[in-house]
Amino acid sequence: IKPLGFKDYSALSNGIDATNIGSNVNIANWPIKGVYMPDAMTRFNVGGIEYLITANEGDAREYTGYSEIGRMSSSTYPLDPTAFPNGDVIKANIGRLNITMANGDTDNDGDYDEIYTYGARSITIWNTTTGMKVWDSGDDFEMITSQHPQLAALFNASNANNTFKNRSDDKGP
Repeated sequence: IKPLGFKDYSALSNGIDATNIGSNVNIANWPIKGVYMPDAMTRFNVGGIEYLITANEGDAREYTGYSEIGRMSSSTYPLDPTAFPNGDVIKANIGRLNITMANGDTDNDGDYDEIYTYGARSITIWNTTTGMKVWDSGDDFEMITSQHPQLAALFNASNANNTFKNRSDDKGP
């Protein structure tokens, strides 16, 4: 068993549309991390090397007596002012983003020094021997669907209701 780690949404080509508010697609970089949480995976072999391919949607842990889910804008999710000197700007722009409250308070002082959201909104290929990431689709799904002549109207829509952007604050495409 190997941990998959986190995607850095502040890195180039890792932008996300992080809010379901408004009618504009705004794929941007933010100082947050996405937890690699595959909904599906399979393996394949190339040249004798085993690889794992994962679909990184992500889900919150919610069950009777426990829920880690919160909203970025919540008053119960204070950002560390040193780590996030522009925390008010972050909260104003992506306040609807679902975040985990189980991680991020690295110094246990009651505020969050790192921001984690669910999933990595991508497909990733991993080397099963080393556990190293070989390739990740980055923000390709959001970029392609936002610009596609037929799919753009369904950008980040849920399969349950096909509402434009209604998954941008959750899991993305």
